[in-house]
Amino acid sequence: FKEGEVFSYAKLGETQLNFSNSERFKGVVVTPKRQQARDLHVPVLVELTSGPRRTLRPGLGYGTDTGARFTVRFRDLNLFHKGHDLDVNLYAAQRLQGFAARYTLPSPVDLKSSSAVQLNLQQEDVTTYTSQLAALLLERNRSFGRGELGTAYLRLQQEHFTIGSETSSSRLVLPGVRFSKENFDNLIRPTGGYRYALDLRGAHPIIGSDSALAQLIAEGSALWSLPWRLSLHLRGKLGASLLTDPLAELPPSVRFFAGGDQSVRGFSYQSLGPRDASGRVVGGKHLLVGSIELERAIYQNWGVSLFHDAGDAFNDLNQLQLNRGAGLGVHYYTPVGGLHLSLAQGTSPDDTSYRIHFTVGIQF
Repeated sequence: FKEGEVFSYAKLGETQLNFSNSERFKGVVVTPKRQQARDLHVPVLVELTSGPRRTLRPGLGYGTDTGARFTVRFRDLNLFHKGHDLDVNLYAAQRLQGFAARYTLPSPVDLKSSSAVQLNLQQEDVTTYTSQLAALLLERNRSFGRGELGTAYLRLQQEHFTIGSETSSSRLVLPGVRFSKENFDNLIRPTGGYRYALDLRGAHPIIGSDSALAQLIAEGSALWSLPWRLSLHLRGKLGASLLTDPLAELPPSVRFFAGGDQSVRGFSYQSLGPRDASGRVVGGKHLLVGSIELERAIYQNWGVSLFHDAGDAFNDLNQLQLNRGAGLGVHYYTPVGGLHLSLAQGTSPDDTSYRIHFTVGIQF
């Protein structure tokens, strides 16, 4: 808020939340002094207690998609004493290992606007492919308020991969734009709200890529509170590609796969998609995934749910065959994240086995 604006408790609450979300203060109190008001002007007292500038945090976790994982995160929130943010992550899991370093220059006029550069080194080894990826990302983020964020970015990546019976390397220069909006009533355990994101990106040999492509990725979710402590959660993801080169020349990072904790439960991670002549999953040009989940809150921090997922990766619409998974979920919510256990059965004719999906993460 600015001096002279109409008094609003909502804006005072938003101001306190913005200070807290900046992660730069361990104590934030915003107090209107209405008893000291003069000439319809209300003084506002803002009390801040600085948090640590530098933090080093190890973490442990487990996810069915990645396996057991260990992370170490270093963060400096005031690099060069200019409020610049350096965030370095080292992570090791059974199927995913990597290093990520992000340097962010915050906007002097808006909390959520920024410019950033990020380096990623990653190795992934899953059932359908192996990949070694090095990527440099340059991005400019602009907040439009009300949870809306626009991003223009340039991603340069070199990837060596084996998928199916093919081993190859790929260099891509991917400029893109992304728009997202998020509006949930609570970040830890929301009872209502929605989010969506649209991402358009492309590559062409004229700007240094080995291949030419254009991709649109749209995803979103919505949550509604219902009577009897019930909530309904819908989510979906759509991906579409326009290619001038054979799919076999593209690395797995820009192909589409389905299956896993955040996709179609009842199937293993990245295990669904078009197959090559030998029957191995090699990914597709397009993606369609959706989910519906009904959760019942139990006590303060527990919930149980019923869900049904469906989706697939495919190359042509007439080849789309939705794989389905359905099951039960148990959820436990903590201030640092949730623990989610799901038992799902693939209901497609070629796979009716049960599969357990479990995710948990703890940061010290």
